[in-house]
Amino acid sequence: MTQVFLIRHGETEWNRLGIFRGTSEVPLNATGKRQAQAAGRYFTAIPLQSIYSSPRARALETATAVSQATGKAVAGDEGFADIDRGEWEGLSHEKVKERWPALYDSWLYAPKQVRFRV
Repeated sequence: MTQVFLIRHGETEWNRLGIFRGTSEVPLNATGKRQAQAAGRYFTAIPLQSIYSSPRARALETATAVSQATGKAVAGDEGFADIDRGEWEGLSHEKVKERWPALYDSWLYAPKQVRFRV
């Protein structure tokens, strides 16, 4: 039976501050780097067939830590990339809620119905 493991990238400053990311390139912070290394250590005991990653730097850095620990190459794939949040990117949740209250509520309670302005 095939198992699939989904790993979220390590922490960035924008994660820590509650700022929307999406397609913006935001690097891992010190905590995120430690988290990536911990993910790598975790997967040394699991025989992986392959590693795929979003092409965003934060995701690739996390996947690379797993790659280095396991000896498996990372394949970047746009299909794993975060969605483009348009005008929301780089803004805090508070700012987005202030500027687009109805759309923000939809994002919280019915996210699959939200279409971002890009």
